[in-house]
Amino acid sequence: VGVQVQTFDGLYRACLVASAGVYTELSEPVQFRLLRAVVDQLPLVHYRPLQARPGFVHVLQRLISELKEGRVDPERFAGAVAGLGDEPRLAELAAVYRAYQERLQRAGWADRQGLGWLAVEALERQPAGAGPSWPLLIVDGFDRFSQVQMALLWALARRVGQVVIALGG
Repeated sequence: VGVQVQTFDGLYRACLVASAGVYTELSEPVQFRLLRAVVDQLPLVHYRPLQARPGFVHVLQRLISELKEGRVDPERFAGAVAGLGDEPRLAELAAVYRAYQERLQRAGWADRQGLGWLAVEALERQPAGAGPSWPLLIVDGFDRFSQVQMALLWALARRVGQVVIALGG
């Protein structure tokens, strides 16, 4: 029948495959270890008392995930922090995010949240007829979308035959 049911993560992967996107997805434990290495290499002052605690890296993972889902890249976050007066606690968070993202990009890796961003960028770089050529895309069961999800749906709407979005409530 050709029907596929998948999550947004699966949709990101399908779009990357259709656009010949190359990436290496990090598992959560590897992401944790990479972020731990980034934190250990930075000269943190404000967060030094928390730096060695495992919960600190978990909080950083959640923060970076939220920033990525909002399509806030490290430069934009650092700019917002500078606009707020470069408060040390925020400036250090911006430095962690920037260093983490730089490590990912240098190695050609992507975390789960970054896959969506890569999929959107891959679709936006392609000509209108390229990428997934599905006759119908149905999105059902959501009551809100992240910025990355909305950008992906927008990019796909210009490529697939028809898009139906049924919002739950």
